[in-house]
Amino acid sequence: MNHATKKEADRIAQSRVELLADLRATFTSPAGKRTLAALAQSAGHGRPAFLPTATGAICPYASAARDGRKSLIDEIYVNLAIAEDEEPIQPRSIGGSGGGATG
Repeated sequence: MNHATKKEADRIAQSRVELLADLRATFTSPAGKRTLAALAQSAGHGRPAFLPTATGAICPYASAARDGRKSLIDEIYVNLAIAEDEEPIQPRSIGGSGGGATG
C-alpha cells in the first residue's frame, strides 16, 4: 500500500470511529432513545413497506419512499450495535518507529 493510499485508509478508519462515537452519544441518552423510537415509529420500522391505499391498491412510489425511510433507521440501529460491540478502531500511524510489519 503506498503512502497516499495508507493515509486515506487511516482517514476513513478515523472517520468511522468518530461516526460510531457520535451515534452512540446521540442515540444512547434517554432523549436520544426517545428520539430514535419516535423516528422508527414515524418511518414504519418493523412494518411492511407495501401498505394498501384507501382503495386497496398498492402504490409502488409510496412503498419505495417508506422503505427508504425504514432503511435509514436500520442503518442507525446497525451502527449502534457495532458501536456497542466493537472495540474502537485506532488508525495506525504512518512512519512509526521500528521495523515492525505493516498490513
